[in-house]
Amino acid sequence: MAEIESLRDGGDADDRVDRILADTMRNRDGVVVDAWALPWYCREPAIRIWIGSDRISRSWKCAVSSPAEVALGPTGCARLVDEKDWLTRQRFLSRYGFDIFADRDVFDFVLDNSHLIDAPTRASADAGINKFHRVLTACVEAGISGDPEPLRALVNDADPALRSCVVRVGGPCGARWRSRDQKNCAPMVPSRAI
Repeated sequence: MAEIESLRDGGDADDRVDRILADTMRNRDGVVVDAWALPWYCREPAIRIWIGSDRISRSWKCAVSSPAEVALGPTGCARLVDEKDWLTRQRFLSRYGFDIFADRDVFDFVLDNSHLIDAPTRASADAGINKFHRVLTACVEAGISGDPEPLRALVNDADPALRSCVVRVGGPCGARWRSRDQKNCAPMVPSRAI
């Protein structure tokens, strides 16, 4: 982590990456970009989706993601997640002027998949990813069409774990997303600790 942060000090690397990502968004259609700050600083038309996870689920995902993180275990990964979050928050506050952990107004869809991993195992992470794919697909379809019907189908699904992933709908779909729809999307907050 320290090595990556040292490369970012001064902002030159971040400036280059920001320009490349903004140019990509401006000049290419049909791209998917996974970059934390891009939704706030890039004004190009896009479907902006925030995928949130609580500290424990992120620690568990970290603990099963690669050999280096597996060696850390869930507790070591929790410390790594905390350090990354603190550094990222400070960097984005000073660089862009937003709080990555509070400002969600720029997003068309705010999702949470914390409850979809129930143990720090690769099998649990993969099962959560497979389940979450339906949620993400419904959001992309709704975002492209401007019609919230794919989300309504998800909300009416018998599986409460799917509908509880949808925290907030904004953008063009948000205007057509009825309060009745949102009430069916009560978040599931797992009770667990590291």
